[in-house]
Amino acid sequence: MLKFKNIFQVIPVIIPALFLATFSLLSVNVLAADFISGDSNVDVSASQNNVYVSGGTVTVKNEVQKDLVIAGGTITVSAPVKRNVIVAGGTINLNSSVGASVRAAGGQVNINSTIAEDVIVAGGTVTIKNATIEGDLVVATGQLVIQNSVIKGNFYGSYSQLDGDLKSQVKGEIKAQQVDSSKMKEENKSDAFWANLNIAGQISVLVFALIIYWFQKRGGKTELHEIKFNSQMSWDGLIGLITVVVPFILIIISGLFSLIPVVGNISLFSAIFASSIWIYITAVLTKVFIPVYLANLIRNTFGKQTSILVWILVSCLVLFVINLIVSLVPLLFILELPVSILGLVVFGYVIRNLWNKIVPKIIEDK
Repeated sequence: MLKFKNIFQVIPVIIPALFLATFSLLSVNVLAADFISGDSNVDVSASQNNVYVSGGTVTVKNEVQKDLVIAGGTITVSAPVKRNVIVAGGTINLNSSVGASVRAAGGQVNINSTIAEDVIVAGGTVTIKNATIEGDLVVATGQLVIQNSVIKGNFYGSYSQLDGDLKSQVKGEIKAQQVDSSKMKEENKSDAFWANLNIAGQISVLVFALIIYWFQKRGGKTELHEIKFNSQMSWDGLIGLITVVVPFILIIISGLFSLIPVVGNISLFSAIFASSIWIYITAVLTKVFIPVYLANLIRNTFGKQTSILVWILVSCLVLFVINLIVSLVPLLFILELPVSILGLVVFGYVIRNLWNKIVPKIIEDK
């Protein structure tokens, strides 16, 4: 029998159990296994070995003497399986007896048979009708239907809606809990709000801005007088956009067609992954410099008498307010567009200044 001290130990067991069970089955001698695959309809014939199947629609109409592992779209098991069954798919129908345990994950899981040991199942809708489970039942689902069935062990898990009388069908202890879906939605909304608001990230931006100001002050240059509303901002934005977009395009082309020997022949996945890292690093770096750039832009345009430190704090406050508004009203995400554009401008400004400092020095050294 499965033993759980409390209900909160149930959910973390389900997915690891599926993987561990699969890996333990894969460790058997491959000579005693049948591997079957197909794009659409796959029929499983009688087997004396472990059977591993993948396909769009998988149907088992003949007895399997050992373990059965299936991954597919629609899965129907209508013949006895002497040992374990592990299935993952869109719709799963288990209509025949299983000599050991069942591990199932799918959108719709239907169990209408006798299971000799435990059942661990996760799905959008789980239906157990006219079934007998000799061991424990562990369920994680939204809609749970249990009718005309007998669960001789304990019942663990969670569900949102229940159709059936648990007390008359579960012979062991009932340790499952019903989850209020509406409450979960509210909690998810709250979690999403705080995640979008990202207070820790906003504080980090402020701290880095103050650190940059401190380094500038030590160097005797707290103001960047060249930052103004002029045509140079447009050029900096273009430089930033090119710096971000061109490497992305080149890496993708390299991954697809191997046209760039320097980058080499890499897979599409590697290309997208590398590009994502590039864009992420760019976003992080520009976000750190945005308050300092914006502070100098405002001061040089509107308020030269005010300390740059004040404008840095005001810039951080403006960015925080924009983030707060978008978190409260996601439809106003358009407000983040100017910040994104400013990020490209800042990145272009940094690239241009590095170029102007590094390239002449390299030419001079040569």
